[in-house]
Amino acid sequence: MTSQANVDVATAAAARSVLDEIEKAVVGKRDALTLILTTLLARGHVLIEDLPGLGKTLIARSFAAALGLKFTRVQFTPDLLPADLLGSTVYDMQSGRFEFRPGPIFTNLLLADEINRTPPKTQAALLEAMAEGQVSIDGQTHRLPAPFIVLATDNPIEYEGTYPLPEAQLDRFSVRLELKYLSEQDETAMLRRRLDRGSAEAGVAEVVDGPRFLAMREAVEQVSVHDDVLRYVVALRGRDAPPPAGCGRRQPPRRTRPRATREGQGLAARAGLRHPRGRQDTRGRGDGAPHQPAPGDVGAQHPRCRRHERTAAPAPRAPCGQPAMTVGVHVPLRWGASPLTKSVATAAAGAMLIAVLGFRWQLVIFASPLLGVLCSAYWQRPRVSVEVGAEPATVRCFENESAELSVRVSSSAGADARLRVDSVEGLRLEPGDRAGPEQRVRANASRWGRYPLRAHVTVTAPGGLVTGTGTVEAAELYVFPLAAPHLTPMPRAELPDRLGTHLTRHTGPGVEYADVRPYVPGDHLRTVNWPVSARRGRLHVTERLTDRGGDVVVLIDTHDQAPGPATQATERTARGAAQVVQSALRSGDRAGIVALGGRQPRWLGLDIGRRQFYRVLDAILGAGGGFETTTGTLAPRAAVPPGAIVVAFSTMLNTEFAFALIELAKHGHAVVAVDILEGAPFDNPDGLDPLIPRLWALQRSAMYRDMSTIGIDVVHWRGDIPLQDVMRLIPDRHRRRTR
Repeated sequence: MTSQANVDVATAAAARSVLDEIEKAVVGKRDALTLILTTLLARGHVLIEDLPGLGKTLIARSFAAALGLKFTRVQFTPDLLPADLLGSTVYDMQSGRFEFRPGPIFTNLLLADEINRTPPKTQAALLEAMAEGQVSIDGQTHRLPAPFIVLATDNPIEYEGTYPLPEAQLDRFSVRLELKYLSEQDETAMLRRRLDRGSAEAGVAEVVDGPRFLAMREAVEQVSVHDDVLRYVVALRGRDAPPPAGCGRRQPPRRTRPRATREGQGLAARAGLRHPRGRQDTRGRGDGAPHQPAPGDVGAQHPRCRRHERTAAPAPRAPCGQPAMTVGVHVPLRWGASPLTKSVATAAAGAMLIAVLGFRWQLVIFASPLLGVLCSAYWQRPRVSVEVGAEPATVRCFENESAELSVRVSSSAGADARLRVDSVEGLRLEPGDRAGPEQRVRANASRWGRYPLRAHVTVTAPGGLVTGTGTVEAAELYVFPLAAPHLTPMPRAELPDRLGTHLTRHTGPGVEYADVRPYVPGDHLRTVNWPVSARRGRLHVTERLTDRGGDVVVLIDTHDQAPGPATQATERTARGAAQVVQSALRSGDRAGIVALGGRQPRWLGLDIGRRQFYRVLDAILGAGGGFETTTGTLAPRAAVPPGAIVVAFSTMLNTEFAFALIELAKHGHAVVAVDILEGAPFDNPDGLDPLIPRLWALQRSAMYRDMSTIGIDVVHWRGDIPLQDVMRLIPDRHRRRTR
């Protein structure tokens, strides 16, 4: 016991010395440094996500110097290949054998700088190394030097040309850390240190060597953990409920990985146990007693640290892909006489009337108790609180698709509460006419839009003489438009030179294999395929397919329209936007949405994948909070990156929306405006002078011509023509060969 306590005290003292030495170069980051050292002692890896210039590289170098570890920095560029990181087998012509040349991953502390700028294929090269401390190349397994630590960085705001880390890669990191800017006091201290040392570099001396650091890790493993702490760790992981079955076409939500529950694998569940162990040895107690973490140590992380298991996993989902939660809504009640009170009043009034007119005074004895009961009805009004909850509170589904939800009412003071869910125009409820404390309904709508579900509540006081009624919106049903399954033709524009996700048939810079051909002078040495060259006796190179990253931004007009045909035409706005986004995502391109006008202009950034389709639909209907809001009349620059294709749906009646299209065309975007208005925007065109519709048509044609001269192609979409047929009429002005 005493020997173990001495080891723990020595480990804590060494950890504090390491942090003190690193603080000679890094200012104002003690909490972040403590968390990183805790993770390293817990055999984990760290992902630092923040802006450039905040000291991420300096922190990695300082840890390598203080711990006596070999340091290697690798810049993860878009053209980085797995062989550039792991190493490759090269044919030695003198010996006639293949020799393995290790890559930069064979080090102790690897700084993966901007890891999200390299394709997923190169990111996956780190999976085996981070999990097992080895790499496999050409069927041979090579052990990495111990310890092997990965400190990765990425930049959250520079999304252009980046690749989101996949789930398997995120699972290898124990924590994701944000450094943030220094306070004014720390920034002043940093400047003072820089002035005091002059041109000399801030050096970090070696505090412990590699074997001593491995011994510190072993000391962490000796910390005893109480069963209560184990149950608390399991309870924390259990917050991610398993996704329900039957989500239909929706992509299943992410949750804590099953591998995290297997003994000896994954950091998802064990990091919560290892971290309090490492934190105890980092802090120390100084009393010589064996250290044992408490439940308060589990999860007591740095406030800027985000466990990726918590940030990546959304809330538990219900059918139709909605969060399964109950939201209580207070019901304001209006009190009045109950049917029982009205019956008593009628009986008392009748008895008194007969007693007076018929001189039958014995009926007064009968009516007197009834009058007393009526007089006490005012004081029987209870102070009751009534709440209505729905599960789920927000439901999303497609047109003509049924969605189930449960609505219930709860009251205090022992009052009897019953509810009835009322339908709105265009929404069908089954069953919608049954009253009770809880009602389960099935909702169905044939047209996209937002449908509120109103609950009518009736509360009867304990005496039964007064009744309170009230109506509240218990839930919201968002019905998504059904997009046509046909692919919609898109104009192609010349995009910036960057790697994307859409493969072309042209060879060039890329990661996907295309062919092998003989070497010609001028080919880069890194493209040489050494195994093929050895077999054929001459040099051969590997050709790869280039990537095309198409960006499609759908712009919809949400300005208030005049009653009549203009309002009816907006029916096709969401339907056309959904079809364009669906076509772009199916083609592997990125898609986004911008809604201008109305009370809440909003936009959603570009992304790929099936989840993006449902995010776009949410943004169209204004559901949830996954989109950004804006206050201007022009499309935000962040929503429309350079080279993006803009497809706008509008009645072309609002001048502010037209100015927004002109501004996008001036910035070099390929803009296509889809006019959804059929005919003139008049309620009764037959009753007007025939000259008015003709003048309207002439003005409309002139507007089309003027917009075409500045680079905006306008097509007219009628309800009886499929959108894909209309988009084929776009001129070929934007079709250029993509490099």
